[in-house]
Amino acid sequence: MKNITSLLAIFVMAFAITSCKQQPDTFKQLRTLEGKWLMQTPESTMLEVWEITNDTLYSGKSYSIEGADTTLSETVQLLKRTDGIYYIPTVSNQNGGVPIPFKLISSEAGVFVFENPTHDFPTKITYKTGQKNKLSASISGKINGEERKMGFAYERVK
Repeated sequence: MKNITSLLAIFVMAFAITSCKQQPDTFKQLRTLEGKWLMQTPESTMLEVWEITNDTLYSGKSYSIEGADTTLSETVQLLKRTDGIYYIPTVSNQNGGVPIPFKLISSEAGVFVFENPTHDFPTKITYKTGQKNKLSASISGKINGEERKMGFAYERVK
């Protein structure tokens, strides 16, 4: 009986130690977005700016720059809630100005995938943060029943 009690005590202690180990905080991993990111296209320059507002909110803005004209394309809230992490864009001239939430469904090796299967397009937004001073993003989903994907390759400017 003493052996069983001793083994049970060891098992309980091992479980307690294992349970106390910190799991990586996915929201903190998204801090790598902070800063200014630039992408050149033949038509324009795109600028994405991320700021850390607090421990549960990061704020982003995307701009299109054509010549001397700078236009705000979208604002984004990256929000940590008790039920998950949400990427919530408000896109100029889309969805009647209503923010659309995309829930984080996976985060592995610096790749963060947000999804909202009820939205028309996109239904998926992906950010890849693994490379130094590089950020890639993509939006994907179906348009008229056909799978589409658009990619964005940014470089850190600040």
